[in-house]
Amino acid sequence: MILLLAVFFQETSFEEKRLGGIAEDLKPVLVEFARDGKSAAWIGKSQTTFHVCTGDSRSEGYEEVRGLAIGPDGNVSYVARKNGRSFLVVDGKRGDDFAEIGFVYRSGDGRSHAFVARVDSASKKRVLLRDGRKRGEWEDVSLLTFTPDGRTLAYAARSGDKTIVFVDDQARHEFEAVDRLLFSPDGKTLAVVVRRGAKFIAMMGDRSGPAFDYIGEPVFSPDGSKLAYVAKEGTRSFLVFGEERRGQTYDRIMTPVFSPDGKSIAYRAARGGKARIVVGEREEPEFLWVGPATFSPDGRSVVYEAEFEKKRRFLLVGGRPGEEFRSLGSPVFSPDGKTVAYSADDGSGRKYMIVGSEKLGPFSSRV
Repeated sequence: MILLLAVFFQETSFEEKRLGGIAEDLKPVLVEFARDGKSAAWIGKSQTTFHVCTGDSRSEGYEEVRGLAIGPDGNVSYVARKNGRSFLVVDGKRGDDFAEIGFVYRSGDGRSHAFVARVDSASKKRVLLRDGRKRGEWEDVSLLTFTPDGRTLAYAARSGDKTIVFVDDQARHEFEAVDRLLFSPDGKTLAVVVRRGAKFIAMMGDRSGPAFDYIGEPVFSPDGSKLAYVAKEGTRSFLVFGEERRGQTYDRIMTPVFSPDGKSIAYRAARGGKARIVVGEREEPEFLWVGPATFSPDGRSVVYEAEFEKKRRFLLVGGRPGEEFRSLGSPVFSPDGKTVAYSADDGSGRKYMIVGSEKLGPFSSRV
C-alpha cells in the first residue's frame, strides 16, 4: 500500500520530468504509458504544430495527432494529419496517406493494426488496411474485430444491398445487414448478430438461433462453448442462453457476465422503476439501483453495488449490505475469494479503503 501511494502521489509532475533539449517548447496534451510502466509516449503542442515524443526522440510537426497508443512490446502508433492528408505512423514509420482515416483497431498484443480509410475526398468507396496492406475496397467496412491472439481479423463489408462477413480475406457469410461480431476467447468461433427484415438473429459459428425484435451484445463463456445475450420481443427483455430463453421478462436487462468457470451467469434487470441482480434464474432483492455483478474466483458468489435512496450506496457481499457511502469504487476479490476490497467516498472529501471487514482511512481527497 505504501509503495502504491508513493507511485501515484509523487509530487513531480510529468512536465518536470520531460527530457531536456527535445521538448522545451512543447506543452503536453496527452500522455500514454506502456503496460509495464517502463516507457511513455506523449503528444506535445507548439504554437502551430503537434509532435509525438518518445524517449529522446521527437516527431516532425503535424496539423493533428490522434489515437496515440503503446503496445505491450513498446511499439508506438498514432494517426497524424499533414497537408490535408491523414496517415498511420508506427514506430516512426509513416504509412500511405489518405483523405480520411477512421478509428484504428489494434490487436491485443499491439503488433497488428487495421483501419478503414477514404482514398480521396471525391470517392465514396472505403478501403480496409491491415498492417499497411490493402485488403479490399467496398461501399462501407465496419465491425473490425481481432481474435484475442491478434492473428485473425473479422469484419463486415457492404456491397450493394448485401453485407459480407469476412474472416481475414475469406468471405464466410452474406446477409442483409450485420449488427455485431465477436470472437470466442480461444479465437476459434465467431458470433454474428444479423438482421433479416425487421428481426435479429444470433449465429454461433454456422448455427443460427431464433429470431427476435432486438438482440444486444453477445457474450461468450470463458471456454467459448456457450453464448448468451439479451433479446427483446416488443417492450419486454429477457436472457437467451444458447438458443433458449432463460428466466423472467423485464423492462430492461444489461449485458450479462459469466462466472470464471462458465457455470453461472449474472445480469442487471429493471422492472417497474426497481432494479435487481439475477444470478442464473435466482432473483436478488430489489433496490432503487444496482451496479454490475462481480463473481468470486470460484464462481459461487457475487458482489454488487446498490442503493436504497439516491446518493447513498453500499456493497452487497454474500447478500449482506455494507456501510453506506456517497460513492464506491469497483470491488475486487482476493485470489482465494475470501476477501473483497473496494474504495469508498463519504461525500465530504474523505475516502476509505474497505478490505473485508476492515475500514482503512480516512484519506484526503487526493488519494
